Amino acid sequence: SMFAVGAGVLFPWNAIITAVDYFASLYPGRNVESVFSVCYMLPNFALLVACTFLARAPTSHARVAFGFGIFLLVMIAMPLATGGAGDAGFGVAALLVALTGVGDGTCQGAVYALAGPLKP
Repeated sequence: SMFAVGAGVLFPWNAIITAVDYFASLYPGRNVESVFSVCYMLPNFALLVACTFLARAPTSHARVAFGFGIFLLVMIAMPLATGGAGDAGFGVAALLVALTGVGDGTCQGAVYALAGPLKP
């Protein structure tokens, strides 16, 4: 089950970064790889640090469910919200990538907390 959760945590970011050619054609002249990476990594890192200090509240299971809920919403919203080109569309796409980072940071911290007591 930890393998499935780990694969589920990795899927949204990999789906977004694999479609970088699509986003580059949708938003020409933008450095999509760099912007998306920063928009993803900052909230991801912040949430991992927060999960380290708030290890007991809320429960790890609730954090995993919350993170996967964010993933679901982003994966539904991304194709709908990025249909328009231009600054607004790029901003929405970057915001959705940042939300993916929030969900991933929440899930990763919870998965680490759940896997910590397990034997190798």
